[in-house]
Amino acid sequence: MTDTQNPNLTKKPERIYYLDVLRAFACILVVLTHSSMPSTTGTDGLWKYAISYISYPATQIFFAVSGALLIKPNIQLFSFMKRRLLRLLPPAIFWSVVTMLIYALIGNIPFSEALIRIALTPFQPVIGIYWFIYVILGLYIITPILSCYLIKAHKHEIEFFLILWLITLTLPYVNLLDIPYWSRYNVYGSYAHPLVYCGGYIGYFVLGYYLVKYKITTSLNHRFLVLIFGNIAYILLSLYLKIIGKDAIIESYLQFGQVFQTALIFTIFQNLNLRFLNRNAVEMIATYSFGIYLIHPLIARELFWSVFEGHRMHALIETPLIAILTIIVSLICLKILSKLPWGKHIVGL
Repeated sequence: MTDTQNPNLTKKPERIYYLDVLRAFACILVVLTHSSMPSTTGTDGLWKYAISYISYPATQIFFAVSGALLIKPNIQLFSFMKRRLLRLLPPAIFWSVVTMLIYALIGNIPFSEALIRIALTPFQPVIGIYWFIYVILGLYIITPILSCYLIKAHKHEIEFFLILWLITLTLPYVNLLDIPYWSRYNVYGSYAHPLVYCGGYIGYFVLGYYLVKYKITTSLNHRFLVLIFGNIAYILLSLYLKIIGKDAIIESYLQFGQVFQTALIFTIFQNLNLRFLNRNAVEMIATYSFGIYLIHPLIARELFWSVFEGHRMHALIETPLIAILTIIVSLICLKILSKLPWGKHIVGL
């Protein structure tokens, strides 16, 4: 039976509100961390570090939400890939080209470099912020295969994989011990390491599915306490490494602390009564989250950084203000663009 013959595969999926809230929250964090202007005084480093630390779990939340939404039974391979790729690739290519052309026009880079970066788009992002596109594309490709296993797997089997994944995310910390003859472990894996196939961003994808299927309640149960104490340990360790100046060794989204942070945020939003939020605003940001992600570097850094250059404020005021203005302007631009022919392929709808 084809997708067009099966009404369950063609009807629009029902929205899960707390996942919309998580996606909107993650989108806001992404914009927030990229809205922080370079320091001119050198005295606001602590506040900028705090903003960066708060925003750190943003992309991991996106991966977890994607796993929660996309891992389903009876995925039709070709219709799934067509749907996901049409939503991902056209806007990614469009904004990669637009970003490079704007960078060239305003003098950030020569036109020759812009053309080279555009030509290399199939292999690498035109700007560092776009790294997420390549990771989520890889996860889309593996989703139909991954779903076949996860849908049939028992709880303890999924937990076994997550534990193996967590082990890979603790290995970078061994680098801090300066063990003689230790080959420094890179968080992105090593082909020679036995757990390499359990590592990477796929773990956040599986984590999101696990947290939806086996919900953790915010009560005194062992799974929630693990999240609490895991986060406390991560905060204390991060502060200690910052103080001794070795935090750069383990700076990565692929580290065990980020797992606890992401899982705790996910769990809190799952259990929280979210009716106090403006549902229309949440769903709008969630719906346009990919478009906001693609356009916000231009809005925040090329528009508002220029505006604020001569009117610098404290980082705790300046950064959130730029982030709020960026989201508003991004939404306006995306709303207008979505009305154009083929507009949804530009804004990622």
